[in-house]
Amino acid sequence: MAELPDHYESLEVSSKATLDEMERAYEARLAELLASRVEDAPEELAEVELAYSVLRDPAKRARYDEDDAALQSPELAAGISRVKG
Repeated sequence: MAELPDHYESLEVSSKATLDEMERAYEARLAELLASRVEDAPEELAEVELAYSVLRDPAKRARYDEDDAALQSPELAAGISRVKG
């Protein structure tokens, strides 16, 4: 079963966030994770980097949102689950 990360959750923004809002959230998450001494901070940092790289690009974001819409349809989402948290 394929798993898709929730990029909006990784950046702690809504799916309606503007590019400026995402950039501020990205910078805040980076600062938070870089200051963190938590063991899984490097993994979370990689998730945040990936999320921002996808969501800051209009074409990649549109594709991601299309795939997200497909996940909402039980018929199209068969075999695919979204990773939360």
